[in-house]
Amino acid sequence: SVQVGGGGVLGIADSEFDYTENGGNGSASVSGSNSHTGLNIGAYAELGFAYKLTSSTSLYTGAQYEYLGNFSQSNNGHSAELDLGSAIFYEFGLQWNF
Repeated sequence: SVQVGGGGVLGIADSEFDYTENGGNGSASVSGSNSHTGLNIGAYAELGFAYKLTSSTSLYTGAQYEYLGNFSQSNNGHSAELDLGSAIFYEFGLQWNF
């Protein structure tokens, strides 16, 4: 059998951003930190194939593509960005049908 799926994805990022900027020529260093929790909304699509072994079991293989975008935070003009972008997952296993 062929299985196709898709839907929404919710990613939770809990980040702590610390920075230290060293001044040159005797200047004082500047540092700071910031914590931020945010939600990223994305989507996924998957395609799979199953081969029936018995009336209740199948071998399964498939792939899933997931997109979540970027997570960013800033503090006093300093910023950081986490690229959650996209990922591909490969799946293989035994399904039990009931």
